[in-house]
Amino acid sequence: MAEVPLNNFETVPATLGAGPDQVIYTCPPGVAAVVLFAQVSNVGAADESFTASFRRAGINTELLANAPVPPNDAIRTILGGRLILKTDDAIVVTATSANLKMVFSVLETATANT
Repeated sequence: MAEVPLNNFETVPATLGAGPDQVIYTCPPGVAAVVLFAQVSNVGAADESFTASFRRAGINTELLANAPVPPNDAIRTILGGRLILKTDDAIVVTATSANLKMVFSVLETATANT
C-alpha cells in the first residue's frame, strides 16, 4: 500500500463545461480533506451560472444552486467556513458554459485504516 503523507495541500484548476455534473475533486482512500477555498470565475462576455455540490454516497447536496457569475467577475463557493470530506466524497459542479473556470484548494490528511 502506498504511503500517504500526513498533510498534503492540493490546488485543482478546472475549466468547467456546459452539461452534466463534472467531478472536480474526489477524496482519496485513507484521507480526510478540508476544503480551504473554491472560486468560480467568468472569463466570458455574458452572464453565466453554476451549481456546486457536495456528493456523498451518490447523493448531491448543493452548496450553491444556479449561482450567477457576471462577466469578468468571480464568486466563492465556500463562504465563512470549511467543508470536511471523507474517502470517496466529491465536489461536483454543473455549469452553463466553458467560460467558467474554477480553482479549488484542499488540505488532505492521512487517516488511520479502520
